[in-house]
Amino acid sequence: MRGNSIGRERRGLVFAMALAVAGCASTAPTPLTVYLTLPPGETPTATPTAEATPSPTEEPSPSETPSPSGSPTSPAAGCTGSEAHKEYFVNAAKDLPWDVYCAVLPSGWWLHESEYERADGGRMNVAYTNSVGDDVTMIEGRLCYDDLSICGDIFPVLGPASYDGLAGTMRDMGGGGRCVVVNPHSIPGYTVCSGSLSQAKVAQFAAAVIKVAKPGS
Repeated sequence: MRGNSIGRERRGLVFAMALAVAGCASTAPTPLTVYLTLPPGETPTATPTAEATPSPTEEPSPSETPSPSGSPTSPAAGCTGSEAHKEYFVNAAKDLPWDVYCAVLPSGWWLHESEYERADGGRMNVAYTNSVGDDVTMIEGRLCYDDLSICGDIFPVLGPASYDGLAGTMRDMGGGGRCVVVNPHSIPGYTVCSGSLSQAKVAQFAAAVIKVAKPGS
């Protein structure tokens, strides 16, 4: 099993909610990781993977604007995040067997944490935040480690929603949380969730995600 990750900061409430949509079991496999950004106080360590990417020298700060600035020819040029983050999405698209998507968020948002693994059909978790503490999280690939046939069904459907043109549903996660969920009963499935944003904003951000093209596509 190979994996890749960005950051190790503790996931917030909304990330836990997104994982609840996926119905994750406590025995989910732990991905082999290579860190592209490091939490304060930690130093880089060697990671047994052939796909390590040079680490940025510092984490994005709330004052930075993570608007797209990559090469127009990069498959991830439109993704929110730094150049290293965009390269991370390009590598994920190469490594994972299904289509990989990233968020395109307004100025003031940045990529907080991400990881992916290829076991059990593959899975990718991505978390974004902004300067006022809002969160947007995405899960791609296998949304449940247990029974896919009932994945996410406990959460009420509020109505239809779009994920870059894919048909999905808006789900009520309780406690003010909302998730757009696509194809939860098979692989790949996709989610966009938030515990702080309005239903309309979650729907807007889910509709605006973009697919990172695979090599040769």
